[in-house]
Amino acid sequence: MTKLKQILRWLAVVPGALLGAVIVMFPVHWVAMYIHHFGTPDPMITDDQGRGLLQSMPLESLERFGDALFVAGTFIGVGAFIAPRFHFATAILLTLLLVGFISWAFVSMSSMGMHIEDSPFRLVINAIFWLVSVGFALSYARGLDKGA
Repeated sequence: MTKLKQILRWLAVVPGALLGAVIVMFPVHWVAMYIHHFGTPDPMITDDQGRGLLQSMPLESLERFGDALFVAGTFIGVGAFIAPRFHFATAILLTLLLVGFISWAFVSMSSMGMHIEDSPFRLVINAIFWLVSVGFALSYARGLDKGA
């Protein structure tokens, strides 16, 4: 790989990761809309109106859970894939960048007098899905390092 190509790939890590994260939001939204409006075929658990468990969830919750499960991992995985070398180290750096950005957003939001309206249960589920997503992305990046 030429030196110029390596430099350009390193410069494209964060923009490419952001682009991948934005692109994955569209299918998550489409799947959430489909599940919310049409449900799943023959659900095992139903509510009083006969709708399935996922279909009876509010659309916003369904989409946020999907975003937590796929967007962070896509950001980290795509960035690690674009990096020409040190895929796992790049994934860790992108994870720290993401955690720093989220922490900054929470601190600046609370300093401006805003507060989170979500229930603690919903926040915990989002955090668990986010951790699962990051774990899979780091595992993927580790595999890229071993395969290289």
